[in-house]
Amino acid sequence: VRVTRTAWIQAVLVTLTFVFLYVTLGALLPGRQWLRVSLIVVVYGAAHGRLFVRPHLFEFFFVSLFIMLLTLHEKHDKPVYLFLILPFEALWVNIHSSAILGLFITGAYAAGRLMDEVRARGLKNFDLDRKVLIPGLVALLAPIAALLNPYGPKLVIFPFIHHGVDNKDAIRHIAEWMRPEFKDLFFFFYPWPIEHFSFVVLFFSALACLALNAKRTRSWAYMLFAGALYMAVSHVRWTSLFAAFAAPVLAMGLKGTLERLEELIWPRAAVVLLAVFMTVILADKHLSSDGEFGANMGLGLREGKFPEGTVAYMKKEGLRGNIYNDYVFGGYLIYENHEVKVFIDGRTPTVYSSYFFWTSRLAEDYGRWKRLEEEHKIDMVLVKLESDLCSKLRDDKGWAAVSFDDISILYLRKDKFPSQTSRSLSSLDLCSSGQKLELPEDKDKLEKAIGELEVLISSGSGAARPRRLLGLA
Repeated sequence: VRVTRTAWIQAVLVTLTFVFLYVTLGALLPGRQWLRVSLIVVVYGAAHGRLFVRPHLFEFFFVSLFIMLLTLHEKHDKPVYLFLILPFEALWVNIHSSAILGLFITGAYAAGRLMDEVRARGLKNFDLDRKVLIPGLVALLAPIAALLNPYGPKLVIFPFIHHGVDNKDAIRHIAEWMRPEFKDLFFFFYPWPIEHFSFVVLFFSALACLALNAKRTRSWAYMLFAGALYMAVSHVRWTSLFAAFAAPVLAMGLKGTLERLEELIWPRAAVVLLAVFMTVILADKHLSSDGEFGANMGLGLREGKFPEGTVAYMKKEGLRGNIYNDYVFGGYLIYENHEVKVFIDGRTPTVYSSYFFWTSRLAEDYGRWKRLEEEHKIDMVLVKLESDLCSKLRDDKGWAAVSFDDISILYLRKDKFPSQTSRSLSSLDLCSSGQKLELPEDKDKLEKAIGELEVLISSGSGAARPRRLLGLA
């Protein structure tokens, strides 16, 4: 595994996310270490499936940070905690479009404080004191802080544009933006998969506390819960983020009932046993190399998951041109070889329109591919080995395969790259998975394949698959 800078950023962001949550729970549940740790385990169980290297990690980081600052303000009544939100909101909006959640959280806190004052004093005796004015002032200043970005209001309201009419068709074909199954969210009591089970535990526990302890629960807890629940039922992507909201809400609701529950032994025992049980399941999931999750744990890029060999070949040969790449390869290509402008990457429809998203899919049909090739003047192609386009280009005399690795293959136009295509890979049909590929039985063809593979490996390809095929040949 090659450890990258982004892997360290991932580790730091995830760690700080749970540090913020731990501090929040400490402010809400002082002295109850057993309960704070147990809640941390449940939250991790619900969120861990989304804690991989991608910009959405900042959602978890900033949501936990904002809720911690508001909780500390409510406990200590120090305005500095509130005013810290303003620079963090400006930072958040310049990093990730989920900064709209910062405005929601801050607004919910201000509105909740106002409602609690009205509820406590009544409308006749209500007075605008600092408990209401300062949160209200910060809630008004937060949108202004969010405007401190290169794009102004457009970036602030981008989440609404992202989910607008123009992008709906593309979004509904992206797994993370699909609507989750209702039964999986609320009626999945079997402990596997653990993330669904953890969601159910958090949801019903928080709901019970809000319902049974309504008089002593802060109004902003209801608003946070309602907003997070709406997001969770709207898109798969946000079901994990629900945990970052639900745990503090659950802690707020527990404050009024813990005194009664702690007189009994079984509630504490049940919570601790649940946490131990979930820890065992999570440990097994993380440490097992049999499953997909366990196999991908660790810092950095796991071999065989990204087009490392083909991109390394591009860098070594100094290839420049108009590339067509698979959707899932765009992010790695940007990260590893930014000299080549990608055709498309995973920022759809953030950067690429819904129309262009579907344009990139035209390569599945050969006739449409030729139109796409001509329109965009494509002279390099980086696609999966088992893709239809791989087979089509192999039969096209104008293209030549020059490099491949465990998952990808690189084709170049012969008229644009004569020196590289003069040593092309033509003796093997590489357009299949490693398990399905068959070597020729003819001795002359085998010797030709050996020569081509040796040239590729000597050019600096660090991929395992060319070496494996050379050994088999």
